[in-house]
Amino acid sequence: MNHPNSSVPSRSIAVVLGTRPELVKLAELIRLLGPAARVVHTGQHYDEALSGDFLTGLGLPVPEYLVGVGGRPRAVQIAAALNGLDALFADERPLAVVVHGDTNAALSGALA
Repeated sequence: MNHPNSSVPSRSIAVVLGTRPELVKLAELIRLLGPAARVVHTGQHYDEALSGDFLTGLGLPVPEYLVGVGGRPRAVQIAAALNGLDALFADERPLAVVVHGDTNAALSGALA
């Protein structure tokens, strides 16, 4: 995606996910967005073997950002993901943020 205005980043849609079901549900959107998609994985259910296999099987790129909140209590996951996403979005401001579902990752992405 090429933008005539150089202040608009070419990779501008942040797709926030954190679980394998979100990978499956958002896969087609990520493929449709192509290089405009910036996949951000909170790590809520991240396991290199399982998530890596899912990504490969779905033909998706490795997430550009991994916040790494897995294995913590719910409130700690949400706080850590929100903190990481807030910092990321302040630094690299996306034009839009896409979340799906009712997971800790979706809540954190929507709030950030």
